[in-house]
Amino acid sequence: MLKLENTVLEIFCYQEHTKLPETAKKIATDLPVIGTKHFALGVEDIEEAKKFVIENNICNDVELKVGRLGKPYFFIADPDGILVEIIENG
Repeated sequence: MLKLENTVLEIFCYQEHTKLPETAKKIATDLPVIGTKHFALGVEDIEEAKKFVIENNICNDVELKVGRLGKPYFFIADPDGILVEIIENG
């Protein structure tokens, strides 16, 4: 568990789990569905974050987009296919 002032982030690891639905593996089909499906990490420089992700072979297909808040972001997937959003602060 990570606490930052009034914010708490808990990450769980289950030994037995349900397989991720196919609809949750793509941004286009995951984001429109109501519910919690991913979390975001804020970075100071989105270009540096993209470079880090590519250079460390975390994800080779990184597409920068600009969201409704006007902030640039991209998504990566963890080894189980769970989406993680990387978004520029500010």
